Amino acid sequence: MKIILNIEVLLKDESNIQYNRIKSIIESAPDLLFTRILKYQQDQQQQQQSLHHDEFKMILDSNVFNDQLSKDVKEIKVFTSSSNSLIDYKGGLETIEVKKLVHIYKLSNEESVEEDGDTEEEASPYQILVLPNIQLNTLWENLIYDDGIKQKILNYMSTLVLFSKSNIDDNIISHNRIILLNGPPGTGKTSLCKALAQKLSIQYNHLFQQSILFEINSHSLFSKWFSESGKLVMKVFEKIREQAEDKDTLVVVLIDEVESLTAARKSALSGSEPSDSIRVVNAFLTQLDRLKSFPNILILTTSNLMGAVDVAFIDRVDIKQFIGPPKEFARFIIIKSCIDELIKKNLIKQDSNNKKLK
Repeated sequence: MKIILNIEVLLKDESNIQYNRIKSIIESAPDLLFTRILKYQQDQQQQQQSLHHDEFKMILDSNVFNDQLSKDVKEIKVFTSSSNSLIDYKGGLETIEVKKLVHIYKLSNEESVEEDGDTEEEASPYQILVLPNIQLNTLWENLIYDDGIKQKILNYMSTLVLFSKSNIDDNIISHNRIILLNGPPGTGKTSLCKALAQKLSIQYNHLFQQSILFEINSHSLFSKWFSESGKLVMKVFEKIREQAEDKDTLVVVLIDEVESLTAARKSALSGSEPSDSIRVVNAFLTQLDRLKSFPNILILTTSNLMGAVDVAFIDRVDIKQFIGPPKEFARFIIIKSCIDELIKKNLIKQDSNNKKLK
């Protein structure tokens, strides 16, 4: 069996060690150590146990490394990008061939930067967050979905990044680098988009010197003044292109509730909305097409009302993924992780018989 492991190494803020030094230390570690960690993770999941990510403790306890890790490293997380399960694997763990992809990074403490509206009454049309960011540090592992949806989407986005970096001819393999997550409200679509952006910024920091999350407030792109809405759309996308001019910057654009922009054209054609709405949607689609020339831009969108999304936009989407309510197993893990967090923070305690919570 062959598996690919993504090993994410978070350095302490005060660390000055060269990234290559830490990378060589991790790469020199025995493969068996990391297959044991992965086996432990999968056993925990099968037993419906929430993970607390004590991989770093397991690594330190192995006595494989010197003191350099404890001095400079704050956290280590181990993930697999494949669907291979070690639970039913009949061979010994030492027989597994491991390819280690080591990602060294630090977290940004910067708050998101917002663009002020033209008036005090108008909401900010967008905000920019530097990635990877401390605000999103534990988001990925705390999003619980069925059927490996997270990893499937991440793998697809990784393919899009590699296509762009490899200058794949779009006339042969067409790709717009647009992903649409749809489903009922409250299923974590927006959070998943942010977690995906965080993951990409970590796992591809060897290709991009910096990464940002450019979040568009769809509702703010409609002005009360006639013909101004289309100009607002153009202004926001001009800012995106400005950020993407630096080819060493990965720009992940998040458009939440995209039906706010694309559903208006149907209403306008039926006469229930002003004709200015058509200008907004047309401007939006035109600006999307202009972003296609920037290989360092990925676009993530969400929708609660798939039936209301304009067909012209759907035609531009590379992948549509339904995010539904969690099934029984995922619900159990979500509830248990909440209880574990309350126990960890001493807000819930077990009684002396170790049977009941109080």
